[in-house]
Amino acid sequence: MVNLIGEIPYNLLVIENYNFWVINDRLISLIDNIPTAKYLIENLPSEVILSQIFNGKIKFGNLIISIVKPSVVIAPYYVIKTLKEWDLIVHSEKVVNEQLIVTITNNLCEEKVIGINPYDISSKLFQKKLITECGTDHVVDFVYTKVRFRNMSIPLVLYKSEAEKLGYKKHLNLNLSIDFYVSLFKNATNVEVEAYEKIREFLKNEFRN
Repeated sequence: MVNLIGEIPYNLLVIENYNFWVINDRLISLIDNIPTAKYLIENLPSEVILSQIFNGKIKFGNLIISIVKPSVVIAPYYVIKTLKEWDLIVHSEKVVNEQLIVTITNNLCEEKVIGINPYDISSKLFQKKLITECGTDHVVDFVYTKVRFRNMSIPLVLYKSEAEKLGYKKHLNLNLSIDFYVSLFKNATNVEVEAYEKIREFLKNEFRN
């Protein structure tokens, strides 16, 4: 799942793990209060975040958009750890621990088809959990689905915030969670620093337990 909101050219590039689409409306309102900010917000699966940052481009079929240095990234810890190892991050803070759930099921081992995002860490953790719960002989067809639309035909692996946003009443808690960090890239401009500070405080308040 890839989503772009904003304008080109921009002076503020915010890259979010795809599940943070649930707060985009409020995030946009927040950034709109920075008069000099011309923003572009991307929602990407965790594996795509790293690929894009190191390749310097976004590709949609035959359309390729080159990107300049990102400003702020909201991503799982392993993504931030990689960026720090490459000395790209100047400041970072944990903002939320997101739970993983599966919709419309009470028993994983009875399901034959399950929707996932194959390019996100959530799918890798879920597949390991499935083997632990159901054994290696349990056969499941994994399908790629659009998670922003309620789907009652097959179970979906979602972050809990997505399930709540979409109004799923029935779901199975996997007892799996992922730590997300918000980080500021090096050589930040005044606009980027201001946006980072606002986003960081917003996320800490929004996901406060």
